[in-house]
Amino acid sequence: MSDTKWGVPASRYSVSGSSPLRRRQAPWAWLILWSIGVALLSLLPLHLKRAIGTTGQLHDLGHVVAFAITSVLFLRCNRQGGWAVWRLWPVLAFAVILEALESILYSNFFEWSDIGVDTLGMVAGLLAYHLSRARITRRPH
Repeated sequence: MSDTKWGVPASRYSVSGSSPLRRRQAPWAWLILWSIGVALLSLLPLHLKRAIGTTGQLHDLGHVVAFAITSVLFLRCNRQGGWAVWRLWPVLAFAVILEALESILYSNFFEWSDIGVDTLGMVAGLLAYHLSRARITRRPH
């Protein structure tokens, strides 16, 4: 009797453990937190970006890594089938909005090269996501 409540198994109503609802919400939480971090870092004033080392030689690599991770997190939340790159249009929109905000806030030129590098990161994220999904589905039981 202790493992059921009103005829429902304890695993269905238990607060501890990993409920189906909690598993569905977790990818969105990580995506939101990560995106806030990327946005805050992107919108820092240039003198602060220089102070923490986000400019210079590793600038482009930072964009690739940031948007590869953003893409993987987004794809984990948006599990439609297929390889289509168009599934990542919200991530591309996020990159364009961040670049536009930087341009508006700091009177910089809009850097299309940053959007290109972000797109490269999105494609890398798409590839990594699909390779990891293929490896998981082929794993022997």
